[in-house]
Amino acid sequence: MTRLCSISLALVIAPVAASAQATMTPPDGFERIELTGNGETLVCMTGGSGSPMLLLHGWPQTAAEWKPVLPQLSANHTVYACDLPGVRDSSNTDGDNTKAGIADDIHAAFEGVGPMHLVGHDIGLMVVYSYATAFPQDVLSLTLMDAPLPGTDAFDQIAANPSAWHFDFHQVEEVPEAVIGNSVEFYVDHFISTLWAHPDGPPDEVIAASAEAYKDADTLATGFEWYRAFPQDAEDNALKFETPLEMPVLALNAGAISPGPYVLQMMEPLANDLRGGAIADTGHWMTEEAPDEVASRILDMTTGVDW
Repeated sequence: MTRLCSISLALVIAPVAASAQATMTPPDGFERIELTGNGETLVCMTGGSGSPMLLLHGWPQTAAEWKPVLPQLSANHTVYACDLPGVRDSSNTDGDNTKAGIADDIHAAFEGVGPMHLVGHDIGLMVVYSYATAFPQDVLSLTLMDAPLPGTDAFDQIAANPSAWHFDFHQVEEVPEAVIGNSVEFYVDHFISTLWAHPDGPPDEVIAASAEAYKDADTLATGFEWYRAFPQDAEDNALKFETPLEMPVLALNAGAISPGPYVLQMMEPLANDLRGGAIADTGHWMTEEAPDEVASRILDMTTGVDW
């Protein structure tokens, strides 16, 4: 594996008003909704028609990372792109930032929707994996994008790479909030730009969407708590790894950063129906750098197209 440092997350639906902090702005054809479950509120963009699909983002992003692929995916699916609990207006009042805890709250919010296709990037990958292992009867397929699962050899190799310094830094209590709190835009810009493949760098709107959200102190702290939960996630995953997944699994990684298909290799002992590989010439921010390719791979998975 090359440069595994690519890593650097009863139904009520109703339109809701914007809050004072950074809020979700859906694209044309989508609406902003609230889902509730386990006493928590999950804010999502939804649109399209067909079998339901849930999209979960990573750090330091929001549901906005999915906007480039929403038109393609919503042509075949009813798509829900949600802010993870603790981000912007999605609540996390119990303070549980383990990926199993987050998955449980999200599953409760989607009670009654029916089996879904799950797609997760970065932290979102860790959450959808926990969701699929805990509630396999409610998962039609699972797409995992460019992150290692805590407790795997892939995770340990990435965490040990000096280029993945943020793994340790983000887990330190209080320090990241204090150091980054007054320079969120600079930090987010540096972080995203470093893992962006094209030499022109990320568009201003990509940086602005993340910086606007994580300037909120609670959202910023939540993001670091996802990292601080990694040791518990690894313990939780050790039990999950004992039973391979049966639903179709698509494992993708950023080819410009890690040409070897490390997510696919990581999942080989963990899934019985597996496909995937690297998406060439893309950095970690795959949905924004290669939206057509990402959408095509996901749709091939969810519509049963053989590779």
